[in-house]
Amino acid sequence: HDHGGNATPVWLMIAHLLFSQTDASHQVLMASALLDPLLLLVLFVAIGRAFGIRSMLITMVVFGANDFYMYGTNWAGATLRLDWMVYFGLGLCALRKERWVLGGVMLALSCMIRVVPTLAFACVLIPALWWVRIHWAEQGRRPSLRELWEAQAPTLRVLAGAAGCVLLLFLLSSALFSFGAWVDWVHKIMLLSKGEHLNHVSLRTLIGGWAGEGHHLTPVRARVFMAAVMIFLLAVILLCRGRRLEHAALLGLLLVPVMFYPANYYIHFITIVPLLAFTAPVKDQNVPLTWNQAVVGFAILGLCVGQYWTAKVSDRGIHFEMATALLFATFGVMLIACHRADQARFATTAS
Repeated sequence: HDHGGNATPVWLMIAHLLFSQTDASHQVLMASALLDPLLLLVLFVAIGRAFGIRSMLITMVVFGANDFYMYGTNWAGATLRLDWMVYFGLGLCALRKERWVLGGVMLALSCMIRVVPTLAFACVLIPALWWVRIHWAEQGRRPSLRELWEAQAPTLRVLAGAAGCVLLLFLLSSALFSFGAWVDWVHKIMLLSKGEHLNHVSLRTLIGGWAGEGHHLTPVRARVFMAAVMIFLLAVILLCRGRRLEHAALLGLLLVPVMFYPANYYIHFITIVPLLAFTAPVKDQNVPLTWNQAVVGFAILGLCVGQYWTAKVSDRGIHFEMATALLFATFGVMLIACHRADQARFATTAS
């Protein structure tokens, strides 16, 4: 009956294995509280190795400086609150290092723990699908399996790793809790999506607003909302064309508050979004950023600065409306910068 407790049976399975043989005590709670800082340390080290020291430092600053966690005691965190983001980030690092199967496994693990990154994983497929479209248009036929493998082997390896991970985790969690646990989880997610909540940061909040009694998507606002969803979706799909797989996944993360209705603390994925700015090989990280890359990085850092004033607002409804407006303004700037970077890239390729 409660809106909370909406993690998947996979997350509950991991928590069960951790705590089922322990007693609730100060020592156990303190020890388990160290799990998330340990996971974050692993993530930041992996980012430094895969994307370079500069990107690692910026993601650390954004993690510590953003205010999207704010809601009562959520600043203090909780055991395995950040696990899905860490696994997703590790998947990005694996893709960056061209360890395709491992990348698929880690991205799928993230999706099996929380539903929010599922769209981001789907965006990994867009570059391959776009290649198929171009091939079909140029050759007048669908590519053969051999041609598909030769051209899109990385994406197919990612899919293989993800499929194996999903199947294994589904079977293990079902064996522990029964298949009905997944049905219960779907029911809980539907309950969560239908409800009106104060602390949600999403496009629905931006368009519908908060008037003290809920978000009001009147018929006119509903049409505006659907138009905005289509614009964001189309922009991300077009930007994923010809991009590296980790960048396609990062662009997909921007769709989380567009297509879903996430609580504010899920927006902590903003921590890894600055990795969109880093496209040079790791060994070339000393190369100055282009103007468009710098815009992406500074847009996220500017968002953190802007949240200083939202944190001073005591009215929670207005606070989250302001935070939502800042988030989507930042996303707009980032999408424009990525579009300009693509124009420059395509122009260089054409010449």
